Amino acid sequence: MPQELEYVSHIDKTYGIKLTEKSRYRIFKDFEESFHSKNQNLKFKFRKLVNIEDKDEQQESLHAIR
Repeated sequence: MPQELEYVSHIDKTYGIKLTEKSRYRIFKDFEESFHSKNQNLKFKFRKLVNIEDKDEQQESLHAIR
């Protein structure tokens, strides 16, 4: 949020932690890849996203995680 930008700078200067912005779709894609790599023997599988920039796939990813 815009009002948090000063705090983000403070975290970097004080603790040396760099924060980067990620879209919720990128977070889901990262979760999906991690889930598939760690849980290959589970019967449940997420449908892997083909194109994270596609609006329909973005909505489908949010629906799947809910």
